[in-house]
Amino acid sequence: MDVKKRFSEEQIIGFLREAETGVAIKD
Repeated sequence: MDVKKRFSEEQIIGFLREAETGVAIKD
């Protein structure tokens, strides 16, 4: 469970970073 939670957090962070980059490029 701990590993799964950690993986999910990393996935969310990566997604947010990608979204931020996309917004920066779009803007």
